[in-house]
Amino acid sequence: MLFLALFAVACSDKLSQPCGFDIEVTTVTPSRAIIRIEPENKDVWYTFTFTSEDDIYWQYKDEIHADGSLERYQQIYDAHAEFEHVSAASFTDMFCYRGSMTYKAKNLSAGMRHRILVFQVDPKTRLRVGDIHKIELETPAIEASDISFDIRFEGTTVKITPSREGERYFWDYERTDLIESNYSFSNQVFLYNLLDMYWEYGFLDSMVSSGSITWNFATQDRDMIEGKQYSLSAVGTDKNGEFTTELTTVDFIYRKNGIEVLP
Repeated sequence: MLFLALFAVACSDKLSQPCGFDIEVTTVTPSRAIIRIEPENKDVWYTFTFTSEDDIYWQYKDEIHADGSLERYQQIYDAHAEFEHVSAASFTDMFCYRGSMTYKAKNLSAGMRHRILVFQVDPKTRLRVGDIHKIELETPAIEASDISFDIRFEGTTVKITPSREGERYFWDYERTDLIESNYSFSNQVFLYNLLDMYWEYGFLDSMVSSGSITWNFATQDRDMIEGKQYSLSAVGTDKNGEFTTELTTVDFIYRKNGIEVLP
């Protein structure tokens, strides 16, 4: 028993000894950044906070920002534990990491500086251990396009015609109630998430268009529901799936005898 107690103390001390981190930015686009974090000691617990220069936390000193983040995590954890009465997850399980990890920041502002702070956490005290490790990056500006889209319906068929042939764009549609419930009432968030998924999994090129397209809802989509409202949007994109134009959106009600376009 004495040996086990000494072993536990030794392990605990090892987890509370300061550890270094290697932080690498592997990908940057106008709205995304992929960052890999590698601790020198793969057994320690750590967490991080990400901020951009348009955030209120940007001007804070690193120590204030890091410790303030830990304090907020603690408040969230306490509120969760109180609400659930018995918390199934520990603080470190909810807010900390072990070993190497990859963080993907999304919906970033283009042409702006961003910063990630990585710091070790003592699993017992839930306080910061050692130095704060950080890296900054700047997202490139978006190369905007003035391409526009003509969207016309005939019967149960839609035709989308871009103002220029050969320029990349993306279009899709979804039930309006699902967009409202899952994407904060935003067609832009809905399309962004789709493009982000296609980009991440490597089949973006097969999902974008570059000329006129026609689509028959009655024959090409078995899930269309009579009388339901849908939102269809088209947007210019670059090779990384970044928006290069504003969205062009048309709302309609699906009818088997012909699409009803809403004003």
